[in-house]
Amino acid sequence: MQAYKVIVQQINMLHNEVEKDVLFYRYIKGLEWYEIGDKMGYSERHIHRFHGKALAHFQIPDKNVIECQSHQWYYGSIEEATRKAILNV
Repeated sequence: MQAYKVIVQQINMLHNEVEKDVLFYRYIKGLEWYEIGDKMGYSERHIHRFHGKALAHFQIPDKNVIECQSHQWYYGSIEEATRKAILNV
């Protein structure tokens, strides 16, 4: 629960509201990309662009993303690594 609060705080520290919403819907609400696009009124392609920009601005509060590269569940995707770190799984 503590990690969840830290992640929400980190998301809320982003300056761009669209980036905040994309991360919130994806990692907190667990929505699919197309669902986020529908909810926000953007194409799925735009949502992926916003997501990439949000990750560039997002501060991971611990070293989980670095560590995840050595775990069997690392799939080689920064999005998956970030999801794992954010959700702490």
